[in-house]
Amino acid sequence: MKKLFTIALFFFCKIVVGQKFGLGPDAQFSQFFANPLYHNPAFTGEAGATRLMATFRSQWAGLGDGGYKSYIAGIDGYASRGLGLGFLAFRDEQFKNFSTTSLSGLASYNIVINDNNVVVFGLQGSWVFNQINDLSNLKFVDRFSTTSNSVVINPSIDPLANKGGLSWNYLNFSGGFLWKNSPYMDNDRLVWAGGTWHNLKFSEKDFQPKGRIGLQAGFKIPHHLDFIGHGRVKDMERERNIAFTTYFRKQGRFSQLDMGVNFQYSPINLGVWYRNMPFKRADFPGQDAITFITGVKFGKFMFEYSYDLTVSSLNRTTAGANEITLWYGLDFDLDLSLNGLDRRRKLKCTNF
Repeated sequence: MKKLFTIALFFFCKIVVGQKFGLGPDAQFSQFFANPLYHNPAFTGEAGATRLMATFRSQWAGLGDGGYKSYIAGIDGYASRGLGLGFLAFRDEQFKNFSTTSLSGLASYNIVINDNNVVVFGLQGSWVFNQINDLSNLKFVDRFSTTSNSVVINPSIDPLANKGGLSWNYLNFSGGFLWKNSPYMDNDRLVWAGGTWHNLKFSEKDFQPKGRIGLQAGFKIPHHLDFIGHGRVKDMERERNIAFTTYFRKQGRFSQLDMGVNFQYSPINLGVWYRNMPFKRADFPGQDAITFITGVKFGKFMFEYSYDLTVSSLNRTTAGANEITLWYGLDFDLDLSLNGLDRRRKLKCTNF
């Protein structure tokens, strides 16, 4: 199974190079609110505080050769006058053979429509470096031929087969928008919706992934459950809300729909999400995984862990996916105007 997946991966890369198609689907993270900048650049600076973020994801380690491993780290903050700024470093490793590394700068601009509505536009520019580590031991599809009762491996004439590795890089851009509405101009009741277009292409000659379109929406309402409260001020000020979120993305022939609910009763955060493949073919199962999220937040620090339970036909071989996120808030503020919080920062989908 391990060799099958490795060979299939490089067959796909071979077809991509030959026909100048885009690469396969981009990496993903199950903790949507823990990685807002990766999903939509319009979230840049949206938390109203300068924050450091780091996430590690290990997916399908049961297939051997390390499976998929993804790393992401970033910083963002609000820089006054409606401007948010951020930086992301990202690396994705696929079975120790194919890797992608990128460095991104992000910016967002907030437009206040009225006291209850804010629209945000975001832009991301990235330098992306891709590498295939070793091509010398691969058997490409053009080496195989069939006879009446056997498969014959012919001598390779493909120049890639004699290379130790292959690498390429390119400049990439992504854009997004976000609309937020609250009847009371606060974070207790909030409705929001957004959209993204990743991997904007300006030339078909560039060897880069296909465009990825994403649609996100959600709403947050307060709950009045009290498990450990004693009527004291610190208990009354606990963050208590339930957030319902959905995220649809499409890239080439691949589409995916995530739906989830997060329950927050500070310092505890719990979540359950379901991932499936909409618009599936009759011969292709649509269910993918159920994600369980748990986290704690104390002051400037947040820790979150999630596990993806595979519910498709691969559930006995993949070992699911583990994801760990750390956040840390900084006393340093990018808001150089020193005017404190303004109304652009009060509607927040992602509180620190």
